[in-house]
Amino acid sequence: MKLAVIATFLAAALAMPSANDPTPVVERDEINIEARGELNERGNIVRRVEGVHLVNCPTYSLVVYCPNDGNCGTYPTGGNIVAYSYLAAWEGATYGATFTSGVTFSWNIYSNAQSYANYRNVGWGDNGYTSFVCRKDDKHTIFYNSAGGACKSIYYCLPGTWSSALLKREPQSTATPVVPPPATVSP
Repeated sequence: MKLAVIATFLAAALAMPSANDPTPVVERDEINIEARGELNERGNIVRRVEGVHLVNCPTYSLVVYCPNDGNCGTYPTGGNIVAYSYLAAWEGATYGATFTSGVTFSWNIYSNAQSYANYRNVGWGDNGYTSFVCRKDDKHTIFYNSAGGACKSIYYCLPGTWSSALLKREPQSTATPVVPPPATVSP
């Protein structure tokens, strides 16, 4: 009996994370979207799901659809892009972009999203078929435009749902007008 109690105690102690454990703690109201990926040869997570990036280039903004978000590193072609002739303010309201396919991607990013740490959940997206969780990106250069300007991913949205009460919303009606994001205000 004593041996069984000691074995149970030892097994429980070994299963508990230590203070030095580098494994990040995922909060209850977050989903670990990256778990849908797999590791590449360098040990980095490669996402194998569709994704939408809200991108700022030097003088204009883009909404970019990536059928395979793990390969979303070249300037998009065809109907996978909606371009704005200005730098967009992505935050603070529900905005939308309609692709040439007729699919509208709508999103709502917290007005204070830039104050959050990189990769944190900061909003939601929806294309009428799939719900998305939007996260603050690290503003890495996702691709270069034809003039050589760096286009940076500001937010990225991947399929998933977020159970936080702050983001509960009514499903969008197809009659909802598409509101493009406003231009940023120059200081």
